[in-house]
Amino acid sequence: MKTTKQALEQFIKEKINLDPEETNKARSSRDWLIKQINNLSSKFDDFPFLYKEKHIKFGSFARRTKIRPLDDIDLIVTFSASDDEGNRASYLCINNEKCYIFVPKEHRTLRILCDEDTSYLNSGQVILNSRKLLEKLKSYLSEIPQYSQAEIHRRQEAVTLKLSSYPWNFDIVPAFFTVKDNNGRNYYLIPDGNGNWKKTDPRIDQERVTNINQKQDGKALEFIRLLKYWKRKNFNFISSYLFENIVLNFLEEKNLTDNKLLNLWIFFDYLRFATYNPVYDPKGIQGDINNLDFETKYKVSERAKIDELKIYEAYRFEKEQDHKRAINKLKEVFGTEFSDHE
Repeated sequence: MKTTKQALEQFIKEKINLDPEETNKARSSRDWLIKQINNLSSKFDDFPFLYKEKHIKFGSFARRTKIRPLDDIDLIVTFSASDDEGNRASYLCINNEKCYIFVPKEHRTLRILCDEDTSYLNSGQVILNSRKLLEKLKSYLSEIPQYSQAEIHRRQEAVTLKLSSYPWNFDIVPAFFTVKDNNGRNYYLIPDGNGNWKKTDPRIDQERVTNINQKQDGKALEFIRLLKYWKRKNFNFISSYLFENIVLNFLEEKNLTDNKLLNLWIFFDYLRFATYNPVYDPKGIQGDINNLDFETKYKVSERAKIDELKIYEAYRFEKEQDHKRAINKLKEVFGTEFSDHE
């Protein structure tokens, strides 16, 4: 008979954590793709120059909070504002969600990606259209021999690359890296879905997760993944990024113990109330990202209340060495994929 601890650890290993062999293969595939993209500027005269040092791997796969299945890998490909003749684009942000990139008419590679009807602007500059850059990136990805038969689609912010040989997609986001503002901060400008640009900075999300995991003696990542599985089972429509930040807020306040059941019990008590509270973007860009309506917040709170009691009962049964009943309680919380006690 398995102990409750053994059953929970097996569940996390086999149903939640990514397979290590597949993870290594995915990282190698991602790194190979980056090398191919870096070669595009030298192969095609009209492909914009890249700012290779500022490419960044982001998203839950990069933060190591991704749960099975491994279905997407995110990557920011950063372009240079300059061409080989010294012409340089500039930018202006009206707010964090709406930025414009201005390109001199003499710019050799970015000029063809601009909107013609913006030529009335002062100093003879035109506005770079993010959709056109996405289309340019999409068309040249198909020039990479290994990807010539791949499915390549343009979405709001990214180009999605799907190979039949891998179970995951690559979501490739084009970006520009800004100079420091008055507060000494740099940002990535990425497509806003409407042809313009918006600010982001995935470095802050990555740094936050790393720091919290170190503070929690390496226990935070697995805890986040376990709870993201619970979220997917009950509220798959809720943004994974929003929920991850709720868990991170909890981990900034509480220290995890060596008992996973105790940690879950304390978290569900926290979630009952935290779901109603603002969840501020750690990047300081979007403000409150908790856009759930009241009905959804109420459902999350009630589910947390129910599962808090079930986890408490599992915790009590474990203390009594009644592992069968403890495991059955965990199956009620996490579903039928949770391993049996035998």
